[in-house]
Amino acid sequence: MDCLSICDAKVSALQRKFVGLAEKAVAVEVTGIEVFSTPTLMLMKKWHRVMEAVSRIDKTKEWIQCIDLNNDFPKHFEVEHSDDLFKKLENIPLNRESRLYR
Repeated sequence: MDCLSICDAKVSALQRKFVGLAEKAVAVEVTGIEVFSTPTLMLMKKWHRVMEAVSRIDKTKEWIQCIDLNNDFPKHFEVEHSDDLFKKLENIPLNRESRLYR
């Protein structure tokens, strides 16, 4: 279990113990590192999700360059060639407000 998951579990346990306790009223100490508020922990979690998405998109772009589209593929694998495929990948929204590359 990673550090953020452990922090989430601790916040949830505290909220079960004290019903009605708002997340904004809770902070978690990671021994030897820092004390983090729950909004900070949520932001960290979102950052990790975005970085995973960026990594997957980068790997997809590398994979696309390795495919030889001149090979014969079964009909159900055939797709139309798209010159703007990389642009489409770069414009995949990572959350409601943003795009990967601007």
